[in-house]
Amino acid sequence: MNIKKSLKTLTLAIAALTLAACQADEMRFDSQARIRITGPRIYTADTDSLGFSFVTFPASTDKKVMNVDVNVIGTAANHDRKARFEIVTERTTATQAHYSMPMEVTIPADSTHAILPVTLNRTEDIQAKNVKLYIRCVQTDDFLVGVNEQNHLTVVWNDMLSKPNDWNDIEEFFGEYSNVKYRFMLNNANGITHFSKETMSWAMLMNYKIKFEKCLQDYNAAHPGNELRDENGKLVSFKSYYV
Repeated sequence: MNIKKSLKTLTLAIAALTLAACQADEMRFDSQARIRITGPRIYTADTDSLGFSFVTFPASTDKKVMNVDVNVIGTAANHDRKARFEIVTERTTATQAHYSMPMEVTIPADSTHAILPVTLNRTEDIQAKNVKLYIRCVQTDDFLVGVNEQNHLTVVWNDMLSKPNDWNDIEEFFGEYSNVKYRFMLNNANGITHFSKETMSWAMLMNYKIKFEKCLQDYNAAHPGNELRDENGKLVSFKSYYV
């Protein structure tokens, strides 16, 4: 009999705790909805940092819009709600010339999601440096701030070139490496972002050499007295010791 009473008491206690936990969850999610942000997975790899480079994009690409997901921790509401953000200046090196974004987005009625568009600009100075933007969620009348891991997003971008590891293998086609030359190649390669003997035949690489030489001739003809020079002041050339 005592065992039965004890089991009954234990069952009631568990039920009471479960009810209290459910009520706490309802309070946390329904009455105190929270907001979190995550960047596109392809650039964040499920982290709180987004890395991007313009370097392989055509010269005509002067900006890139990153659609940051804004999600509600909780349930949908029957009215529009506002999510707000701020830029943490002490963790940011980007200036207003480098980016644009709204400081507020609307979570529509009956929804738990919105998009925060962050536009990254391709300015000349990011050819030599990274710039960083630290975005943080702000508490509003509609939302508290979510978990620490997802209440902010760090965005880092640049347009910096680096010498391909296998340049020595293709030097016979394109000559001595320079950043200016490599950017010129990428800008005139119709979307090709890497040149390699592993993936391209001798004939294909030779065709690109001829193509770049023609593009360079056209560029220099269009800029008399201001022919294309590399970062060391040398005239860009695709001549090499081999071909």
